[in-house]
Amino acid sequence: MQPEEMFSGHRLYDRLPPRPGPELDRVLDAVERSVARYDIRRTSMSDIARQMGVARTTLYRQVASLEEALALMSSRRFHRFLDELVGLATAGLSVETFVQ
Repeated sequence: MQPEEMFSGHRLYDRLPPRPGPELDRVLDAVERSVARYDIRRTSMSDIARQMGVARTTLYRQVASLEEALALMSSRRFHRFLDELVGLATAGLSVETFVQ
């Protein structure tokens, strides 16, 4: 089985959290900055709204809770990682490249 077949098969992608849409990039960028600055345990919706330069009510229109914001951020980072991994695999890099 070719690397692109392994990663593009429905078996793997059917079980992944959905990829957040690009309309959430501004929010998720702010979530990442807040987590980097305050730590995941101390980040609040107020911190994220402040990073975006908007009121909390504006932020709540896009994500319902801090838990949802963190889950979406994690999902986006995971999908980006998979995209990079697929790119490396289709470029001909093998497991041995990473293990050595």
